[in-house]
Amino acid sequence: MIRDFNFCAVKNIFDPFNLNELLQELPKKQKEVLWERLTQLMTESLMENPVETWQRAEDNENNDHMEVEIVPEMKQTVAVIQGVTAVVTASIPAVDETVNYKALLECVFILNGVLPALPESEKVLKGAIQRVCEMWWEKGLEGKEQLGKTLFIILLKRSLNKGADVVRIWNQHQILLCFDYDSEESDEVKDLLLQCFISVKHIKKEEVGKLLSYYCIAILCFKSSKRTQLYSKMRIILFDYLHFSQ
Repeated sequence: MIRDFNFCAVKNIFDPFNLNELLQELPKKQKEVLWERLTQLMTESLMENPVETWQRAEDNENNDHMEVEIVPEMKQTVAVIQGVTAVVTASIPAVDETVNYKALLECVFILNGVLPALPESEKVLKGAIQRVCEMWWEKGLEGKEQLGKTLFIILLKRSLNKGADVVRIWNQHQILLCFDYDSEESDEVKDLLLQCFISVKHIKKEEVGKLLSYYCIAILCFKSSKRTQLYSKMRIILFDYLHFSQ
């Protein structure tokens, strides 16, 4: 099935505008069939070239000892992910309450799962999948919480590493309510937020102050056994922030 599906042909026939238009006009049943086939395509592609092999392939490439047959396999998998991501991106605006989008949700979750494993060289593809997560969250679709958390952590990392726009982070601040602050899964976001709040390049920005205040509110709203400890720490940081920003 993978070899029979030519995403290059799709890309040449449909520019992004026409693809969006096409998906909007597709009958409900055809949309559902399309999304089921996308999910099947992703599943088959990942079975042929599992995520677990990607890091080994990248390491081999970096060491100039890459086996010849690995190159086309990885390129083919990336091409499939690129094509699926393009169709998913165009599909999200076409989702409404009358259509069954469970297959599309499954496909989006697969994309979300492979995102951390993609090679650093695939920055454009990574950005496209991040955009999928953002669109899904903003549309308020089922499963938005997990995708929103992925997006928020990526935005925080980018801001700390490259000084990316904190306005975009603040625009997604409600995602903070999706984290379980009793779970280890929240350790990463707590650490990133702490780095952001004490960063010299961030601390004087208005959006960071608002984000800090909202984080304190999120902690208070969450019934966590660690709530008092977390809030005490954030209160100290908030006091320092107000003092520093004067």
